[in-house]
Amino acid sequence: MTATTKEQWAPCLLLEGLPTACGISTSYAERVPGLYDTPAQAMAAAETAADQRPDAIGCSAKRAEVPA
Repeated sequence: MTATTKEQWAPCLLLEGLPTACGISTSYAERVPGLYDTPAQAMAAAETAADQRPDAIGCSAKRAEVPA
């Protein structure tokens, strides 16, 4: 981080994708709108979003540097 940036946390959902031709299922992350000051706040937002998505198989919070 620099003097012109600050740390924020972005909530993300882990979603199960469609099976590939060989039958392997892939997963991918989708960012939930919003940035939060703490990882706990971001995880709470991700968990709330996961409750609304039946294809969600997990959630996480990713650190982001944004302009201060």
